[in-house]
Amino acid sequence: MFSLIMADVGNTSIKLALSDGRRIDQPLVMRLGTSGFSKCFGMFLRRNREKVLVVSSVNRKGLRALESAARKAAMHPLVLAGRELPIPIRNLTAKPRQVGADRLLAALAAWKRAKKCCIVVDAGSAITVDLVDDEGAFLGGAILPGMGLAASVLNEKTDLLPLVLPGAPRGEVGKTTEEAIRLGLWASTAGACRVIVERYRQFLGCKAPVFLTGADARRIAPAIEGPKKIRPLLVLEGLAISAREGCARP
Repeated sequence: MFSLIMADVGNTSIKLALSDGRRIDQPLVMRLGTSGFSKCFGMFLRRNREKVLVVSSVNRKGLRALESAARKAAMHPLVLAGRELPIPIRNLTAKPRQVGADRLLAALAAWKRAKKCCIVVDAGSAITVDLVDDEGAFLGGAILPGMGLAASVLNEKTDLLPLVLPGAPRGEVGKTTEEAIRLGLWASTAGACRVIVERYRQFLGCKAPVFLTGADARRIAPAIEGPKKIRPLLVLEGLAISAREGCARP
């Protein structure tokens, strides 16, 4: 077995976890750009400098910060999924190079678990709803704003609407502006995911299982009918699979 630090660099946070290529330890989650981020991040890397740093990133600024911290910690050059590390999934989209590594990694991990066609909902800053066929090929999907992003836009693009922390709705009808916004945020994202999932299932002609990941996965899950599983570490699982299969190649 081999020893890895795996990093999932998102738009607002980074997940760091130790792995032997199969088992994944409980991740350390840090928000990007916060006070003390660089210090805590550097300490984590220095404690584990002998390990290989394997990364998935959708955030170029976050990736540059990660690369800088790795150099300061005197680590080996990081290995980026989709660049130095191939992602072992067939990509049948029209423009494969434009598909984020996180989507492909989550799809890979979901298919390895399902062993059949499946749907992946990654509910982060942006929400992606992606489809994998029976042979494990990535077919593409849909992208929509996440709850936090939608909340920020409502606040920034209107004069009087406050910034509301997204969450599960507290009633059937919003009795205050804040409650009305919270209900609208949840309904627009969870409802959209439900419609897309049903559209995919009709396309496939079966009740394909849904794998949910990301910060808002548990808020969205109740709106999804049929077989579903919440897998918080789905992208990291895909990273581990890619690293394991990459090292197994001659």
